[in-house]
Amino acid sequence: MTLTVPALTDERVATLVSSVTQKLVGLRFALAPRGEIPGTHCWRAAVLEVGDRALGVALSSDRRGCTALGAALFEVAAANVSPTIINDSLAELVNITAGQLKMALRIDKALGLPRVVDRPERPSAGRWRVIRLRGEGALEILVWITENDSPKHGAAR
Repeated sequence: MTLTVPALTDERVATLVSSVTQKLVGLRFALAPRGEIPGTHCWRAAVLEVGDRALGVALSSDRRGCTALGAALFEVAAANVSPTIINDSLAELVNITAGQLKMALRIDKALGLPRVVDRPERPSAGRWRVIRLRGEGALEILVWITENDSPKHGAAR
């Protein structure tokens, strides 16, 4: 019997990410209208690999978005958000998001450790799928996903 893995549509990713952000920080996100992604949305990112590159997940935003996420997660005023708070909040959110995506795709591999990148290069469009999400106050985050098509989804090592 073959298990069917539900498609990981942009809408499904938006729902999974929003369920994480709504529970953790009270922020709800939905798909943003399609269009050019501003370069400012790559101000800072957290990147995480699942298994032996079976899945890669990244979250990025502009300075305002990163600050809002940090303020909400750490329950501090935006003026009190430090670079450490921003890094920690992005790392925590990408970790939980990657876990949700891993379960949705039924990947039985261990999560790697998140790493935060300042002003990352925009990932190449051929390798990464980018999903733009928008919350209240035009707050936007990008979810970057790359899946390895090789049959490495199996027992955790």
